[in-house]
Amino acid sequence: MKVAIIHDRDDELPEAVKKVAQSLEENGHNVSAIYGDVRVMDRIYDFMPQASESKHLGMIFNMARGIQDGDCFAHLLSMLEIQGIPYAGSSPSAHTLASNKTLSRLILRKHGIPTAEFQVFSSADENMSGITFPATVRPNIKTDLYNFKVVTSQIELRQTIESIIDKFGQQVLVEACVPERRFCIGLLGNNQPETFPYLEIGLGGNADDIQQTGNNKKNEVKKKSHASKLTPKVAKEMVRVAIDTFNALGLRDFARVDLGISDQGKLYVLDVNSMASFNRTDTYVTAAAAAGYKFSSLLNKMIDVASVRFLAHDSLKPAGISHKHAKPKTSENLTSNIQSFLRSRQENIETVLTHLVNTNTHVESTDSINELGRFITKRFNDLGLKHQVFSQNEVGNVLFFDNSESEELDVLLLVNLDNNVPLSRHIYFSRDDYKLYGTGAWSNKGGIAMLFGALQALEFTGMLAKIRIGILITADETLQGRYSKTLVTNIASNSRYVLGLRGGSIDGGIVTSRSGAAVYRCELQLNKFERNEPDLAKTVSLFAALISSWSELTDLDKGIIAIPSRVQIRTNIAELYSYCEAQLSVRVADSNKMDEVDATIRETMNSIIPSSFHIKLDGGLRRPSMYRTESVISLYQMAKQLADTLDINVFEEHRWSSSDISFIDRQIPKLDGMGPTGLLQRGQDEYIFRHSLLERATLLALLLVEFGRKKAS
Repeated sequence: MKVAIIHDRDDELPEAVKKVAQSLEENGHNVSAIYGDVRVMDRIYDFMPQASESKHLGMIFNMARGIQDGDCFAHLLSMLEIQGIPYAGSSPSAHTLASNKTLSRLILRKHGIPTAEFQVFSSADENMSGITFPATVRPNIKTDLYNFKVVTSQIELRQTIESIIDKFGQQVLVEACVPERRFCIGLLGNNQPETFPYLEIGLGGNADDIQQTGNNKKNEVKKKSHASKLTPKVAKEMVRVAIDTFNALGLRDFARVDLGISDQGKLYVLDVNSMASFNRTDTYVTAAAAAGYKFSSLLNKMIDVASVRFLAHDSLKPAGISHKHAKPKTSENLTSNIQSFLRSRQENIETVLTHLVNTNTHVESTDSINELGRFITKRFNDLGLKHQVFSQNEVGNVLFFDNSESEELDVLLLVNLDNNVPLSRHIYFSRDDYKLYGTGAWSNKGGIAMLFGALQALEFTGMLAKIRIGILITADETLQGRYSKTLVTNIASNSRYVLGLRGGSIDGGIVTSRSGAAVYRCELQLNKFERNEPDLAKTVSLFAALISSWSELTDLDKGIIAIPSRVQIRTNIAELYSYCEAQLSVRVADSNKMDEVDATIRETMNSIIPSSFHIKLDGGLRRPSMYRTESVISLYQMAKQLADTLDINVFEEHRWSSSDISFIDRQIPKLDGMGPTGLLQRGQDEYIFRHSLLERATLLALLLVEFGRKKAS
């Protein structure tokens, strides 16, 4: 997504803007920092030429206090509203209410939200007999926090009122200075916004030493602490008041509410900051860190929150003032929110897929596989998933991610990084209006990108923490799970469901059964002391007959496919040398019958090849079958029902190829082919349908939600 950051410094780019831009770019956004003056709209249109025609094309992230030093958050936003350009944060009217101290207090009081006693002065000659000292004095609508003073007498108060009126030409708010302890709560989201853990502003033992006092604010960063203990009742009440304040003023996306608690234990709203600051030591960022947000993930969550609000405004109904009576989200709203979120993040998801596809991960390219593993780890860590690395010497490392506090998982998601495509045949990412192309796009990497989007959507909607999710990423799928088999089996044994994220078939197939896989290697050679010229030709003839007989083992009615491959024949009449080699791949619908098939293979070989020839046959069953059990059918029906509500075409599919999911106990419900739909074409050219990347991500997200709900019930 294109994100234009508007700032109000024309001499140099502020450090905070640089950090915000860097964090957004790291997550795949196309970012431009734009100076906010009278030509700001021209610059926005240069960066997003069609922004007024489609809300999907970009987002404005405003860090400017006003246009041309106007010190009014509503300036730019009013211009954006007229043009219909999406932006993050509250509306112009909400910013105006929050910044007008008198209006905001009147509204809060109307809704039963406590504030300190206050009085508004238009001149220093008005009656001051009702003022209790010490008192705080500030411009009524000036947003600069440095213009804030504590006074202790009427004389000092009159002087301060005169000074503010002379300097700013506006009314003055005088407020009782009553709180003993001061706190702030950051909010993120809409409807029922997420609240960050409360943050106490240390006053150094002096109740009159308010954080926003000019000298203190400029010269000393006050201590911000999460260690302060409040009773659960008081902490809960602070959260309630913060959310009610957010809703009463009509704020959106993000804000900070400052509160005070008097020495009698009474709670007051002190201030509302409708526009967060983004230096890493600022209060909002500090509070977000306590909620587990890294700086980068916080900023991207803010963009996501605003994107969904613009893209799905009909499904995001405003919450009432009392959050105690708010209705829980319905499945319909949750579905709409997930779909809208994923639609807003499609460019980001495709950017992730581009990186995945463009990294060659041939099974022997361990360095490239591990490098890509680190790329994936960073993104999953940003979503709060912890990880383990199982180091491998022969192949790339196995990665396991989860958010469970125990070994028990609601669902295990299984995917791999490796393939059998060397760099010389690697096909790099490309796309057109309908398809996304490149090595691994269908077989495995599309599933990883899809999973990333689904988990982001769940994290955005607040559902991720409610589902115990495990993700196992292997690096030896093309070697039939030679090294990771035990790990797959053990982790799956603690999982209620297992989903494989390999690609879905072109018309929507979901895999409910897979064939077992056996691989044999056969070598045929003339005996050392019994060689003559005719035997050279006989060797080739016998080997061809053996290969043909093995091919005839294929019988779909019996669930058997036998395919010889990698056939090599080397002969030299001068040296009386003859050597033949081939690989035989066998697929059986029921691996329990593999002993019978194995015996037939060996009997056929012994009947065709005379004892005068030296023949060697190695191999056998590599992976068992994945069976279509009752638990698999039940799980498929759950997925099918969700797909029907989303108008996504799915059907049951048996796949003759094998997968590591087959190692998992047959009693555990599992499905494979849950990745985006597409095709693996001849020559390792793969593609997925662009629309399926989001469709299958939505289906996966909702299926994971269902797993979490079944646990809760």
